Amino acid sequence: MTATGFVTIGQAPRPDILRSMVPHASVASCIETGALDNIDEDELAALAPTGGATPFVSRLRDGREVLIDKQKLMPRLQKAVDRAIDDGARSIVIVCTGSFPEITAQVPLIFPDHLLRANVDQLLPAGNLGIVMPNEGQRAMMHEKWERPGRQIVAVGVSPYASDGKPDHAAIESLANCDLVVLDCMGFSEEMRSAWQEPLSVPVILANRLVGRILEELDPALRQATPVSGVSQSAD
Repeated sequence: MTATGFVTIGQAPRPDILRSMVPHASVASCIETGALDNIDEDELAALAPTGGATPFVSRLRDGREVLIDKQKLMPRLQKAVDRAIDDGARSIVIVCTGSFPEITAQVPLIFPDHLLRANVDQLLPAGNLGIVMPNEGQRAMMHEKWERPGRQIVAVGVSPYASDGKPDHAAIESLANCDLVVLDCMGFSEEMRSAWQEPLSVPVILANRLVGRILEELDPALRQATPVSGVSQSAD
C-alpha cells in the first residue's frame, strides 16, 4: 500500500485535521511528521515572529497554539518532509495553507495553498470574498494572496486553536455581504464550518476538506472504509 506523508508546521500527530481531511483513510496510508516535533521550550521561543514578521499559526501536541516565524521554521519543515519520505511516504502534503516555495521533495509535493487558490479563483473570480484567518497579524498577507481585479476582500481573524473557531456577532456582520467565505487555515473543522455557514447563508469553503477530496481522487488508500483513528508518526 502506498502512503501519503502529512507534514504539519506544528507537531504531529494531528488527528483533528486528518479526521476532517481524509475521514476514511486507512491508518497505514498516512504518515505524519511535524516541523516542531521534539522541540524544547527554548528552541520554540526562538521561532517566534520578530521585527514585524507575519505570524504562522499551528498547534502543539499538548493543545497550545503557537505563533511561528515562517523563515525561521523553514529548515525544520524541510527536515520533517525528508523524514516522512524516509519513512515511506510516496507523496507529501504540507498541512498548512501558507505558501512554501522553498520546500522541495523527490516525490510529488502537494501544497494546499495552490489547490485552495485555484478553486476559489474559479468559483469567485469577481465579487466579495470573505477570508477567515487564524491571526490578525496575517491581514496584509491575506489581502496580497486573495485580492484580484474586481474581487474585494473582507478578512476577519479567528483562531481555531486559541478560541473555538466559531464566529462572534462582529465577524458575521463583517462578512454579511460576501458571496463566498474561505476558512483559510487547515485547523478549522467541519463543526466550525457549519457555525459560520448557518448565519451567513453563503458557501463556506473548509480548506482541509477541499484538499482531502482531491487527495482521495489521487490515492484510493485515502478513501478506504476504515476511518482514521490513529496515524503512523515519525519523530526526529
